[in-house]
Amino acid sequence: IFDAAESTLGSRPMGFRVVPADRPEVIAVAQNSSGERCLAFNDGAGMSNRWEPFGYLEADYQTGTTTATFTLKVDAATEFIHEWRDPGVSPFLTGPSVVFSGSRGVVVRGQVVAPLPVGEWITITISSTQGAAPRWSMVVRYANNTTFSLNNQLPVSEAWTRTRAFYFISNAATTSTPCVGKWAISNES
Repeated sequence: IFDAAESTLGSRPMGFRVVPADRPEVIAVAQNSSGERCLAFNDGAGMSNRWEPFGYLEADYQTGTTTATFTLKVDAATEFIHEWRDPGVSPFLTGPSVVFSGSRGVVVRGQVVAPLPVGEWITITISSTQGAAPRWSMVVRYANNTTFSLNNQLPVSEAWTRTRAFYFISNAATTSTPCVGKWAISNES
């Protein structure tokens, strides 16, 4: 469980690994002019790779149902990816994968599936079975309390059966600062 509102400015969540590791300013708890705190992903054209900065939480869920809930606020330039991966094999395997694009909306498998308001908090809940024949679902709750649901989705990689890491990736090609407010991840076997 992580909550930026209860975190020290400039800090990172415990156990959250960040790339590039030598640039602590690219992902850190920040505060906006209204006093609101979030885990800011400070992306820009000067990053070595488009898919930087990113961070991930390690886990090892092989059975049961795993649920990840997090809050997110994007700007117009945001291209933010949330993926569940098994990096224990090469190439890594991907389960649920969602792009939150400030210019396009919520994107799954290259298709826009829902709108994404810029500058507003949304709450995303993704649940997936682990093990044989996994399926995942997602609920997006908007600031006005309306929801969008997507159900019975296949993993990106056919051979994906377990989650060893949860990735949060800023993939913008320009200056962008998506913010994660909090998250909670659980597994029920």
